[in-house]
Amino acid sequence: MSVSKGSRWPGRVVWIGAIVYAVVLTVLSVKRLHDFHAGYDLAIFDQLTWLLGHFHDPFSTVRGRAMLADHFEPGLAVLAPIGALSAGPWLLLAAQSVGLAAAAPVLFAIARTRGADPLLAVAVALLWLASPLTQQTNLFDFHPEAFVPLLFALSVLGLARSSNWLFVVSGVLAASVKEDVALTYAALGLGIVLIGRPRFGAAVAAAGAVWFALATTVGIDVAGGSLTYYSQRFGGGTSASVGQVLRDFVRHPIRGLGTVSFRLNVKMVVGLVGSTVGLCLLGAEILVAAVPSVAVNLLSRYPQQHYLTLQYHIVPAGVCAAAAAWGVSRVPTLRGRWRIAVVAATAAACALFLVLSPGVHVARGRYSDSPHDAPGVASARRAALRLIPSGVPVAVQYDAVASWPSDETSTRSRSPSFGRPETERTGRSPSSVAVPRRCGTCWSTTARRSRRARPTHGTCGLG
Repeated sequence: MSVSKGSRWPGRVVWIGAIVYAVVLTVLSVKRLHDFHAGYDLAIFDQLTWLLGHFHDPFSTVRGRAMLADHFEPGLAVLAPIGALSAGPWLLLAAQSVGLAAAAPVLFAIARTRGADPLLAVAVALLWLASPLTQQTNLFDFHPEAFVPLLFALSVLGLARSSNWLFVVSGVLAASVKEDVALTYAALGLGIVLIGRPRFGAAVAAAGAVWFALATTVGIDVAGGSLTYYSQRFGGGTSASVGQVLRDFVRHPIRGLGTVSFRLNVKMVVGLVGSTVGLCLLGAEILVAAVPSVAVNLLSRYPQQHYLTLQYHIVPAGVCAAAAAWGVSRVPTLRGRWRIAVVAATAAACALFLVLSPGVHVARGRYSDSPHDAPGVASARRAALRLIPSGVPVAVQYDAVASWPSDETSTRSRSPSFGRPETERTGRSPSSVAVPRRCGTCWSTTARRSRRARPTHGTCGLG
């Protein structure tokens, strides 16, 4: 379908919006880090990129195992240059913000390539930037899944432009971010069949299924890991499994969907569709790709997967946005009052999203773990950090910094997930303190130059 050139201002609006988003969300993410509210996940990937950037074995002392034994994520090697700079975790946060922001111009390009009205194309892009689902992921530490919406949108753009190479390259990169993304592409293959490209769609579906099978049965095992823990977590207990959950769902579908909370599941689906104000329903061929990830979140007995405030929903949210960009061309060309109505509706939706944005709370310094935000606590933590000599291998539980060093001589507890010591504190000397129960900001900002590929006294030990 041909697209007239028209005015360039719609594209410029999207690019300006993306740049503003990247800058503002980077600042807010770094503020969250500076306020001691970044933690476990940021520490994991901060260490990983540092190790990769310095050509060390990517062994996570936070998890006590090889990184690829946790998830099949070979694509993280692309982030090695960030670690090589040794500039601190803020670069990861900035990269995450840029990755999420960059999806907006690609969504705009999809819609315009498909022949959508410029105003509708702008609406899809701006709704993505304003969506609380996008910003929630952006402000919750760092997660590689944040790059999947951009890569998936590039794949859909490849479909719209009949560019197989763009589809394949972006698809391979997306699948290498995390093993379950391959299922998203397997489902997208079915959508491609519906578009009218049966051979290509069947090949994509088969490739996605094979990638997932090899990643979970070979890739993770070769790295020394297994999916046992995640299968048990998905099933809701050490004696449960993915298979058990699926069998229960087949026997009792309604009860299976409400195992954790039927209300949360309804909220999840409404939130995903609502993030595009329903426009994603116009692109059913692309929307089908969201089925695997949504199904996993709906059926999981792990409570966190049902909350829209966490990163588990960024992949289906990205699929919904791409589906909206694909399907919005089915709306007739806007004229007269309809154009004004679309502008007003988009502005109203974005305003509502921004009111609900988690960024507002971060900007005001309001966090959910308020007991750790008592007056003077943050300044006391920073004062404690200034006492640590440069280069000393130190890591401290971020919410215990104000009272550290502790009078405790040794405290241990065993991880229920991997059977390894997850916490340890030994003595008062900064050089012998390991990350207790939860690691993060202090570890990331004070011990970068002293990190090693193997722990010596605990899963987060750096000495």
